Amino acid sequence: MEIAFVKTDSGSIPAYESDYENYKKIKFGEIFEAEIRKPRNLKFHRKFMGLIKLTFENIPNDLLLKYPTFDDLRYEITILSGYFDWHYPLSGNKYKIAKSINFQSMDNVEFEKLYNSAINVIIEKFIIGADKELIREEIINFM
Repeated sequence: MEIAFVKTDSGSIPAYESDYENYKKIKFGEIFEAEIRKPRNLKFHRKFMGLIKLTFENIPNDLLLKYPTFDDLRYEITILSGYFDWHYPLSGNKYKIAKSINFQSMDNVEFEKLYNSAINVIIEKFIIGADKELIREEIINFM
């Protein structure tokens, strides 16, 4: 069971009604373990997805053949940003698989590193014929 807490002056309390209901299931004096993790910023996640969407909507037509869907491009940018695992199929031809960017798989610190690497990848691989430093500033100030 996962429970989100909010730290207050009087201690930590369950963050949401559903968390409170789960918290009530723990009996007084009962020992339990908890892993403290600061959840990712949803607005920052949306900013990342917006950046990928903007890139997808503006990539040259010849690249659309290579990345026909938004997810294809997102996975490629994630891999090119250095966030991948190797897959070793029985055929022996290993290949890269993009790491998950879901909220449980990546904390804010790691996600920020991915975001900054993705900016560099997008500028170097997908921006053609534009002032790259101007584009970098626009991306950083995006949203």
